[in-house]
Amino acid sequence: MEMKSASTSGAPAATEPPSVPKPKILILSLEKESYSEEIYQQLYRALRKNASVTEVTTLRAANRALSSGPRPSAILVSDAAITSAKHGALLNRLIDYAREGGRVVLGMQLSNHFPLGSVGSFFRKWGLRWDHGSYHRTTFALNPAGVPPPLTREALLTTYSMKALHLKNVSRECAVYLPTPDSRVESMVYGPTPITGDKANETPAAFTRVGQGYLGYIGDVNGEQGSTRLTLEMCGVAVAPGDLGRREVITGIVFHANGRREVSSTVQEEIPLPRPAPAPHPSASASASTPATKTSSKGKKLSPLAAAFVPSAAATSASTATPAPARSPPRPREAEVAARAVQRAKVREEKTKKAEALKEEGNALFKKGDWAEAAEKYREAAMIAGPQPVFMSNLAAALLKLELWDLAESAASRALAYDRKHLKALFRRAVARKEMHTFDEAESDLRRILAEDPTNASARSELAEVGRLRRIYPCEEGCPELDEVLDDVNVELEDESDSEDFRHTGNNVPCKHYNHNGCTRGTQCRFSHAPDEKSVRDELGRNVCIYWLFGDCRFGDKRCVYAHDRTYLPERGWWNDEERYPGIKQASQPGGNGRPRSLAAMEVLAETVKPDDWRVDLWVDGGYAEEAHLQKVYGNYWAGDEDEGAWVDEDDDGGEWTDEEGSLEREMEERSMYCGYTRDQFEELLCQGIKPWDEW
Repeated sequence: MEMKSASTSGAPAATEPPSVPKPKILILSLEKESYSEEIYQQLYRALRKNASVTEVTTLRAANRALSSGPRPSAILVSDAAITSAKHGALLNRLIDYAREGGRVVLGMQLSNHFPLGSVGSFFRKWGLRWDHGSYHRTTFALNPAGVPPPLTREALLTTYSMKALHLKNVSRECAVYLPTPDSRVESMVYGPTPITGDKANETPAAFTRVGQGYLGYIGDVNGEQGSTRLTLEMCGVAVAPGDLGRREVITGIVFHANGRREVSSTVQEEIPLPRPAPAPHPSASASASTPATKTSSKGKKLSPLAAAFVPSAAATSASTATPAPARSPPRPREAEVAARAVQRAKVREEKTKKAEALKEEGNALFKKGDWAEAAEKYREAAMIAGPQPVFMSNLAAALLKLELWDLAESAASRALAYDRKHLKALFRRAVARKEMHTFDEAESDLRRILAEDPTNASARSELAEVGRLRRIYPCEEGCPELDEVLDDVNVELEDESDSEDFRHTGNNVPCKHYNHNGCTRGTQCRFSHAPDEKSVRDELGRNVCIYWLFGDCRFGDKRCVYAHDRTYLPERGWWNDEERYPGIKQASQPGGNGRPRSLAAMEVLAETVKPDDWRVDLWVDGGYAEEAHLQKVYGNYWAGDEDEGAWVDEDDDGGEWTDEEGSLEREMEERSMYCGYTRDQFEELLCQGIKPWDEW
């Protein structure tokens, strides 16, 4: 058969008048792949339910469909066949169809096979200056200036992640989605590089008028749910909740030596469209539904408190981002928010340039073997532009070379807080933990790597080494379960402001006037205008009460020193996460006896959604060369803790230590830790198969 047609039979939906005909959609699939129906199962399902669909797979069938009536409402081009010269006549017919009032949508697998050298000339035939841009995955948001008409924001996901062939030279008003100032290249190979310069103006999806009709382009190559909804909207097909349904997504393929192929997949539920923004002053509801039982990445059941911060499989999928509620009506101070955003973007770009330059200097020093200086460069980059995963992972690598295991573990953990699937950081943390003899945690990290990449030889080798060391050395107590909870969700790296108010801590007591109606004293105010652990910074610079967001601020709107207004909170945040927020509110509600949660319990809750400031991490202090020297001289006895285990220059009587006294003291300490032997003796006995602790 050259032509396939599908339409839904039976009575129309209750919301659709019987007299309204379904849109007629023609799909051009001249080079259809065998896997197309599997990848685009949600798209086919929604189209066949809400439109009359005809799919043609040969040139003859395509010409016949364009010549015979009735005229299609929209033509969806699913592959790149029309870009070849042999189909030039068909392309001209499509252009004429659009100019006469039709809709042509270039989507599905077209961008995956678009000959890059012909993109510009292809679009010039449509009278457009569009050309191919970069090719990568990142998270996009709807055009803040508005989507191109007649498309509607309400039918689209506010933000989502996709891997796409971008277009450049697209006017701003024709772009449907654009990268945000916080967008980073999302790659399993490279670090999360900021998207700046010309790339920040490229779009993965565009829609524009051509004559009396329209041309749409969707560069997504993986059939993400956000792209499915955009395809339907460009085609003029309205869908109801549940019409897309779930889809099966392949997550990995393993090829065995015998030729057997092992495919792993997961089921992804339909992502609902954003809801209208909630009222500015939500009240706590004790009748909030109890969240479903959730599990960690290893399938273990989590406690109710931990489960509140772990989204479901659909929310944690690497190919999607949690949609935020649409803002309607416009906020009164939108112009002020926009001005602040422009200033932040300008400062961010300047910081990023400086940090990237420092990172490249660090890379050059690392290659030369100057690991201490390289580490200082990576640290300086992080202090300027924030601890981005690529800086932290590189810092961890340099610190491992210096054998500063605890600092390396700290740097790698910070990288994983923002990108839980950063395999390099995960491997480096595992190595540091192995050297620190926290074997449980090291093994947990290595098994997570192998779950993502079963062929990783380095991880397998380290796992075997951990197993060997575990049989020899006593194991320090660890808590890999805590890693599972903390690493199940990426933490958003806050975009810190350079404003005076952001840095003004005063006497560390929050300024009520600043957070409510504005403080007239500025930096002369004796109270703090800076963000802290009990608040969330909004787009006007105010600090919003985190306990109020939980639904349990015991001070109320008038007495609380923080703002009780979510109008200007960033759209992306746990307070708008439809998967996590109900669970968080439930965890903050009074217990069965009606008594409110204790202050300590609420503080734990706050710390979970807003982790410790990265400036208290071990790696922040720097001075790595001196630290490495002290580690080399004093071995495991050197520590920075002033209260216990640190070497000092004077004894208790005020006299200076002699070398002999210090050496004797160190030897006594060493023997107390190694069963009465020195460390060298201890290791020698182990090599001979003797377990010293059996005689201790």
